[in-house]
Amino acid sequence: MSGKAVKSFRQEPRLRAYRRKGGKRNRALQSRRIETFLDFCERTMGVTSPGRIGARHVRAYWDTLADRAPATLYHHWLALCHWG
Repeated sequence: MSGKAVKSFRQEPRLRAYRRKGGKRNRALQSRRIETFLDFCERTMGVTSPGRIGARHVRAYWDTLADRAPATLYHHWLALCHWG
């Protein structure tokens, strides 16, 4: 996971501030989930900027998670809510 979208997300000041405070383990997991989503968008749909991601990308990513446990889906949903 080292595409342009992921790199620009990692450098975002809002993310850095989010990672510094609170429960470090959970915040690291949430950040990793967001990075996984961005990597998916870049690999499958060619999106190189996080600002160009829309509902179509979220739906496509959500369809790939269909076989996951409800708790996992919930955690991914929370990560996407935080990012948006």
